[in-house]
Amino acid sequence: MTALRWEEAALDDLAGIVDYIEQFNFEAAQALKEEITAKARLLPLHPRLYRTGRLTGTREMVIRKKLHSDLH
Repeated sequence: MTALRWEEAALDDLAGIVDYIEQFNFEAAQALKEEITAKARLLPLHPRLYRTGRLTGTREMVIRKKLHSDLH
């Protein structure tokens, strides 16, 4: 099993997204962060779990949470 390795840019992107959403709804931001990290933790066990990415050799994880309603 390969260990999950986060790129620095990915961590920066996640932090930026969470910081932005926290301005409107702290709980929604934390829930989103947890949902993303929980799904990412599955990748070492199931590397083909998510759909094929638009870029060759990548996968895309879709977060289906309805953020718009969580922000209000």
